[in-house]
Amino acid sequence: MNIVRRSKDLQQDSKRDPEALEEAKRWLAYVPLVVDPQESPLEESLPVPWALRFKERRNLTASQLLDEEICRFAAHIFLTRTESMARGRILAHTIDKLKPILKGTSGRYFVFGSMTTGTALPFSDIDVGVGRKGVHTGGAMYSPLQRLYNDIVAENEYMCTVFRGGKFPIMTAQHAESGVDVQVIAGDEHAEKKKMTIEYLESVPNARPLYAVVRTMLGMRGFIDPFVGGISAYGAMHMLFAPLLQPSTTSINSPSAASQLQQFLSFFATFDTESHGLAVRPPEIFSKIDPVPSTATNGTRFTMGRTTPRERLARTSLLQPYLLCLEDPAKPDNDLGARVTAIRHILTTLQALSEDLTASMEAYDGARAQGQPLEGEFSLLLPLIGRCHEVYAERRAKLVAYETKMQERDLIAGLRISKVPVQGSFKKKHVV
Repeated sequence: MNIVRRSKDLQQDSKRDPEALEEAKRWLAYVPLVVDPQESPLEESLPVPWALRFKERRNLTASQLLDEEICRFAAHIFLTRTESMARGRILAHTIDKLKPILKGTSGRYFVFGSMTTGTALPFSDIDVGVGRKGVHTGGAMYSPLQRLYNDIVAENEYMCTVFRGGKFPIMTAQHAESGVDVQVIAGDEHAEKKKMTIEYLESVPNARPLYAVVRTMLGMRGFIDPFVGGISAYGAMHMLFAPLLQPSTTSINSPSAASQLQQFLSFFATFDTESHGLAVRPPEIFSKIDPVPSTATNGTRFTMGRTTPRERLARTSLLQPYLLCLEDPAKPDNDLGARVTAIRHILTTLQALSEDLTASMEAYDGARAQGQPLEGEFSLLLPLIGRCHEVYAERRAKLVAYETKMQERDLIAGLRISKVPVQGSFKKKHVV
């Protein structure tokens, strides 16, 4: 049983049985661990694509080296044209399956997430939403999503298909031939969320390459999965923006990506999630407040309706006071960290990575100052993101192979069509 489900059960038990409260607190106060990145599945190591050769880095400081590695890593991990075309093809295929199901329901579909903000990586989900105009709950689209799930299960084009009900039903599946994960969720379209995300990506220096690093760093450790206590990719993005937009860091006109990555790591290495929360718009650190009392001191019953969105957001969880409180800039009453039960593992890991990176950079600069620069394959970024180029190699190759196959199929189909005479295209011979 995962920690998310168990924590929900314990919280319900503690409401019915006061004696269960202490047991719940003890169980949920787990010992945080430093989590290593996923190990490479390959027997033989591949060259690190973002690592500089000795001749390229011999005259660079550690900060300059890290900056260049971040730039090269982003170039490596961002979608190639072929990968982007393949994902677009799978998106179109998903929508083609949705259209007949939504017909006659007054429902509509919309694309959101990384596909619309330009932050998609080869292993990112394809996100499609379905909703009904004027209805602000996902329950209204339960039946169409259930039909979509049944249709997909009946075919062999998708695998690992899961349907979850609730207030906002969601269906997840993996396109078998390409390996791309697709999720279709019932809910409202948040145009403001997309607008703000793009705004931050364009205004925060080095936002896209830094997000690629942070997204991969967390993903390689299993921390990008809200269903098992991790944070969403959207939440991870604003977790990155929060420290970078603090007044103490925005005073630098042109910060390097290296200094910003160090700032991100050092910020969360010491950030106290039990006492404070984070906001991005405007950027600030605010104090958490006591858990919701059942009654006020004068005996009147407490109601959340009398509080502001920030007050509701800042209420400390009675059972999990360590949860990250991260205000959604597009929807201030939405806490992006409310369900991140693995946050203690995340913060402990970031602290270790911050310390290790600082030590490695000091050692690199020290050896260089003594005229003994480190030779051989060397990368400051590698301990943070692991051998992701090997972990994702097969998945990326599968995606490219799928698109290549589809393009060949389209080419053959086009040649066949070109051989069919078009009606009315024949001209009469001129008779003299």
